[in-house]
Amino acid sequence: MNKMKLQNVMKVEHRMMRRGAIHTWNTTSAIESINLSCDGQKLVSGDNDGNIKLWDLVSGKEVDISIEGHDGQVNSVAFSADGTRVVSGSDDKTIRLWDTATGAQIGNPLHGHDHWIRSVAFSADGTRIVSGSSDSTIRLWDTTTEAQIGHPFQGHEDYVNSVAFSVDGTRIVSGSRDKTIRLWNTATGAQIGDPLQGHEHYVNGSILGTRWKLSEDGWIHFPGQFQGVCWIPQHYRVLLWRSQNTCLISKSGYNKISFSRCVYGANWTKCVAT
Repeated sequence: MNKMKLQNVMKVEHRMMRRGAIHTWNTTSAIESINLSCDGQKLVSGDNDGNIKLWDLVSGKEVDISIEGHDGQVNSVAFSADGTRVVSGSDDKTIRLWDTATGAQIGNPLHGHDHWIRSVAFSADGTRIVSGSSDSTIRLWDTTTEAQIGHPFQGHEDYVNSVAFSVDGTRIVSGSRDKTIRLWNTATGAQIGDPLQGHEHYVNGSILGTRWKLSEDGWIHFPGQFQGVCWIPQHYRVLLWRSQNTCLISKSGYNKISFSRCVYGANWTKCVAT
């Protein structure tokens, strides 16, 4: 390695807390994206040299598989809920799927965006991928057929830096360099309501969900509400899919509640019987 190359090497440290221990991994490229598997056992990272690496959080070592294929910086990586696949988006304008057991690419690269891929995410059931790009569009993909679903979602006026599905898969949220956050209907591609405005700079991250907390006596509380809105019996609480859960691993299944059509607080006046 000559002097010029040495000057271009950037050392980055990953630190992961686990039972009081710190795992540190040194890489020779800047890390652009990381994501944890739902079971908390593995981490995936993408860097500005086009590399994707898997890390075992139990042993603290890099998983000995090769994940190669991108020709540009990897800006976004994400696990599927079951941990068997990783999706990645790159400056090479492609989205790729990878087998986490072997490192092999699954199918063909997904083409369609006209510029860098800034963000990618799986739906909870793993059947769809959403992508956001520097071409200001959002696109939806079928993981089985590798085809784009419908037309691009259009509305943002600058780079789309972050995208995410709602847990039930019916909505997508996006954040952009145009300083807005937008909600989209995944079935129609239509924007839901007006853009959310208030940020004074680029919006680089977003996550969609109805945030609620379960009190010790079993009542569900929404933010800013003193009164509980719903009581959960004791035998349903252990396997309850909480609002902050990405997934829940259980041999006995799980209990899930949807508040997607619920109104509360001052919004009760918007409730109309149908």
